[in-house]
Amino acid sequence: MEVKEKLISRHKLGLTIQRILEENKSKKDAKLVTSLRKLAASSGIEYAIIQKISSGKKDPQWTTVLSLADGFGLTISELCTYYEQVSDYSIQKQIQQIKKKKV
Repeated sequence: MEVKEKLISRHKLGLTIQRILEENKSKKDAKLVTSLRKLAASSGIEYAIIQKISSGKKDPQWTTVLSLADGFGLTISELCTYYEQVSDYSIQKQIQQIKKKKV
C-alpha cells in the first residue's frame, strides 16, 4: 500500500468514527456511544489514541479496529459497511481542512 493510500485510509476511518458518533447522537439512545470519551471507555482504548485515530493522525493496528467496533457495539462487518460509505469527497475535504490549519 502506498503512502497516499495509507493517508486516505486513516482519514476514512476517522470519518467513519465521526459518522457513527453523529448517527448515534441523532438516535437519542442513552445506551449508544455518542462521544470519543465514551468510545474510549467502552473500547478500552486510551482517549488520546482514539482522538488521533478519529482525526486521521494515527494508523491503528487491526486489534484496535476490532476494539473500536466492539466499543460501538458493532460487528467488524458493520463497521466496514460504515467505512465503505465514506465518500472520496469527504476524505479530500477533511485533508484540505487539516492542511489549512497547518498554514
